[in-house]
Amino acid sequence: MRKIISFISFFLLVITQTLFSQSFSLSNHTGVPIISGTTINITGDTGTIICQKIKITNNTLFNKNVKVKKIIIDTLPNTENDFCFGGECHIPSIYITPNNTIIAAGKTDSSFEGNYRPHKVAGTSTILYVFFDSDNVTDSVFVNIAYTAIIPSEIKDDVSNKIEFPAVFPNPVTNYANFSWTIPPNTKTARIVIRDLVGAIVKETIIDSQSGKISVDVKNLQNGLYFYSLLINEIPYITRKMIIKH
Repeated sequence: MRKIISFISFFLLVITQTLFSQSFSLSNHTGVPIISGTTINITGDTGTIICQKIKITNNTLFNKNVKVKKIIIDTLPNTENDFCFGGECHIPSIYITPNNTIIAAGKTDSSFEGNYRPHKVAGTSTILYVFFDSDNVTDSVFVNIAYTAIIPSEIKDDVSNKIEFPAVFPNPVTNYANFSWTIPPNTKTARIVIRDLVGAIVKETIIDSQSGKISVDVKNLQNGLYFYSLLINEIPYITRKMIIKH
């Protein structure tokens, strides 16, 4: 009778776990739980590798064959990303692990690392990682990682000292916004962007000279508050407010 009761209890436990619980759960390297579908923000230097470690736990009573898939949400040009899982590290062109990693029942695997190489490019790149049962691909958990690379303050300060970017004239602006600039001679890319209150770019002007002036036509923009920025090598060095009033 005890064997029958034990078997029934085990059977009910398996059914309950299958119906009402996730097979997997995630946590960071210190063990803090990560809710599936959330975004982790991590910041590092533009000259280093930015790494995020994640633990995955098998919450079931059975061993699981697990794979990882990366999905590019938004990455900056000239940056690279790769990941390691199950004792294997993969080159940037690999988007899904070729081999299964077995995670035993009730055990936690700590082998995942998401690696981001900014290659001196400042800004944020976002990558989605999906951890799934290779025998049942719908059984999965996932997390977004937003890697933000920032330029070292001493380098940014050195460039800032070589920039001249007077305030827009006039302000409030009626029909034309007048800008002038002087930027370092070794600048690779530079541009002036105007954004609305929600951050969308509404005007953009490429700068192809070390110094100059330009008038930007804003007659088609609605009255209101805007922000304009000077970006050098894709880094926003100066941002100011601008009012448009026709």
